[in-house]
Amino acid sequence: MTRSMLAALLAILFADIVQAEDSVADVSVRQPLMKLVARAEIEETCGVRGAAACTAFVGQRLDCTCERANSGWRLRAHAQLIPFIVVSDATWVTHEREHITDVREALTAHLATLGMRTFDSRESCDVESAREIAGFAALIDRFKLDSNAARHPRFAKLIEARRRK
Repeated sequence: MTRSMLAALLAILFADIVQAEDSVADVSVRQPLMKLVARAEIEETCGVRGAAACTAFVGQRLDCTCERANSGWRLRAHAQLIPFIVVSDATWVTHEREHITDVREALTAHLATLGMRTFDSRESCDVESAREIAGFAALIDRFKLDSNAARHPRFAKLIEARRRK
């Protein structure tokens, strides 16, 4: 199979991963970017010893607005992620898609919970909004670590050490 045929196959396999914005939590996962590398380059590219593939999230963005609600103020959040997948062959595509799904589901749940909170004032809502935006990259990193811990038991100790940092 040529590299161009493999790239076309990977594009087809990724086609259904794009998620429409969720009406409850407003999470948008864009069409993944992908890089096909030689097996010998994967560890250096991913930055993890023993890796066979990896996914990073670029274009991470969280926008929040505070809206008047019946009993106070509510935070409305919209998140965008663009997955960047690095693979050495197509056998890892399904696995990387599972990681993307894990992160999307964790983020959707987090934003849904956030959207149910009520704030006494616009100012307190704005403070929480700023805190969520400032911590968004770290939140995505935590969700990635959670997914890796669940799907890679052999890396659990390394992942737990990274969490503590």
